[in-house]
Amino acid sequence: MTVAALFAAAGAWLGWRWAAGLPADVEARSLAMSAAPGLSVAEVDRLEPVFSYQFSTGPATRILGSDNYNGGYVLCTMDTPDGSYGSVLTGVEANLRQQGWKVTPTSPGRELTATRADLALFVLPVSDGAVLPELTPEAQLGMEFVRPEPAAVLPLTVVGWLVGLLLGGLVVLAGAGRLSGRGASGPAAAALAGVGSLLLLPATVLSSGDVIYLQLINSAMVSPPATWSAYTYILIRPLSMLGVAVLATALVLLLLPRRRAQWARGS
Repeated sequence: MTVAALFAAAGAWLGWRWAAGLPADVEARSLAMSAAPGLSVAEVDRLEPVFSYQFSTGPATRILGSDNYNGGYVLCTMDTPDGSYGSVLTGVEANLRQQGWKVTPTSPGRELTATRADLALFVLPVSDGAVLPELTPEAQLGMEFVRPEPAAVLPLTVVGWLVGLLLGGLVVLAGAGRLSGRGASGPAAAALAGVGSLLLLPATVLSSGDVIYLQLINSAMVSPPATWSAYTYILIRPLSMLGVAVLATALVLLLLPRRRAQWARGS
């Protein structure tokens, strides 16, 4: 399961390479103001990469991980008169439907999602660029344009999981064969594989849960988080990196005796 989860995450990552681009700031402003005529865009924030750490991308974050790994977006913040958010949202929903968007209210009176062609949109209450957990009278209208999940993500995730499951099974069988032999590499490789799997266990459990929930149970989500995000979390990331290195070492120990035997027969 450890290898299957790794390859499923890799398949999902590959599928997201087909993601559409985000609208430019000017285009995002135009789309926002056409959906909410009469309101002005006070601020535009964007995260350009398909997925990335949002606030810090330095070496410490890439090694230790962080909890702010998010998908790219363009967020237009629009000022609304105090207490008018609900009525403004109703008007925005009607305008989006007239403009050809497929609209789904996700929380009546608070937020909605919309999709059109290669673009998805979240409309939700914000303040100073941050999503509000509760609707307040001072809430601003946030229009967050995001990339919808490409069609390739689900099949590549499933293929990755199956390939990983097959390779993991072959490695286990190879390890069992080495254990039954006289070489010393078998027990060492088995021990390292166990340690590597244990180090990867938190990410394996979380990533497997994401695959089941995001791709199978809640597949209608317009722009789900990354299936591989479990490997980016703080503290879990260094454990995962170390676990992959240990598993690679175990694989090398399993392959070396066979290579040596081939070289000996060739000489």
